[in-house]
Amino acid sequence: MRWTAISFGVLLAHGAFAAAIVDQSGAARAGVEIRVSPGKGLGAFTLRRLHLGDKLGEYDGEMLTDREWRVRVKGEGRPRPSDRLWLASRAQRGIPITGNYVLAFGPDRIVDAEDPAEANWCRYINHDSSPNLGLFREPKADGDGFFPCFFVISDSIAPGEELSFDYGPAAGAIIEGV
Repeated sequence: MRWTAISFGVLLAHGAFAAAIVDQSGAARAGVEIRVSPGKGLGAFTLRRLHLGDKLGEYDGEMLTDREWRVRVKGEGRPRPSDRLWLASRAQRGIPITGNYVLAFGPDRIVDAEDPAEANWCRYINHDSSPNLGLFREPKADGDGFFPCFFVISDSIAPGEELSFDYGPAAGAIIEGV
């Protein structure tokens, strides 16, 4: 299975608000802290040395189908009642719909981490064309038949460095055999 990044980034306008809501305990357990990243909003920074092949964290959020992503995020097609409820819930809670935290892992396997209540700290991993993270797909599916995807260290990282992933055309490269 190949994965393709649809869009993935940092929401600058609501960064401080989102950081207060996203569960930070997973970041602390991974040896990571979320803080301001110059020119990018918020970012994920290491607190300890991380080594090649270390599994860091799962990119987690709300699972969307291709149709839901097109209707809810891109505004294409006719919304169903469930789409209208989803859109209203986002509006009532002040959660924007930018598509900046969406990562596709295959057909009908789109993870939207824009809603801080549904996401984890990995949403703050920023883009870099020379990243220090790759993706690793678990060989065993979860209960929904989805193979969880984890960020994995692709180059040793010193304490204080920002974690990064390439969201561009090279996105989707899978680290095999880790």
